Amino acid sequence: PNGSQKNDCSVVGGENHFILGGSGSGIRFLGMRFESAFRTAVIAGGDVDGDVTFDDCGWEGNGGDASLIISEPLGGQGMTVNVIGCSFDRNANIDSIIQNIRGTLILRRTIFSNNTAKYGTVSVSNGGSISFANTCFVGNGGSSGIGPSGTVVIDGNSILALNDRNYGEENTVDSSCRDIFFSSSGECEVFSGTECIETSTVMPNTIETLSPTFAPLEPSTPFPSSNPTAKPTRQKTLQPTSSPVELATASPTSAPSNTISTLSVTPTTSPSKYTILTPTFSPIDRTSF
Repeated sequence: PNGSQKNDCSVVGGENHFILGGSGSGIRFLGMRFESAFRTAVIAGGDVDGDVTFDDCGWEGNGGDASLIISEPLGGQGMTVNVIGCSFDRNANIDSIIQNIRGTLILRRTIFSNNTAKYGTVSVSNGGSISFANTCFVGNGGSSGIGPSGTVVIDGNSILALNDRNYGEENTVDSSCRDIFFSSSGECEVFSGTECIETSTVMPNTIETLSPTFAPLEPSTPFPSSNPTAKPTRQKTLQPTSSPVELATASPTSAPSNTISTLSVTPTTSPSKYTILTPTFSPIDRTSF
């Protein structure tokens, strides 16, 4: 019920499992498995305004032309397909496991393992584009028999928008290029990843990044600031109260006409003023503590 493959929500058998079309946007498949379709499991046939996201989904044991095809049937620019945290395992397709024709394909944290296809595990053609990162290709293979190919094959009219930390191992192809092969120029671009990053090791990192955000909020700032503030405030208030400076400033209040020399002598020679101030200060000092 929470959109995870562990819930075993699977569509099994038949020609096609889902066919998408039109300009539908915001379509999401969460935790679904597509198994044993004998033609094409999922056809993403929407136009350029459409988009769909497959999150934590799995394709296994599918046949036909491809396990996932992106192609607008009227020959226009195709929809955007996001494949995030998914797996493609033991599919045996005629053309490619994912065949992108004029669409936009975005792969993140996805694993292709033990698949077979003639024209590459992923192919992009006719003005399509691909952006993929943290995606792993292990043990995939196939032979077209008509010329060199690669694990990912891109024709001359299509675009490689991003190749970031992808990894390949033990893939079998028809050329020396085991990674990204540009069919028109014959050039090869290698995967930049040094290890296979699985979805199980990538997803927890997203949660861990939230912990430092809340940690600084836990310590309460008023407690450390109130303790030093209260004590010095009382001490500083009491000390100048008993200071002779207070006595000196009090004298000119009662005798404003006296000179400065008279003011300095008055608190020293007038015992009555000491008698008044002393009892006034003592109770304040005791009650404050």
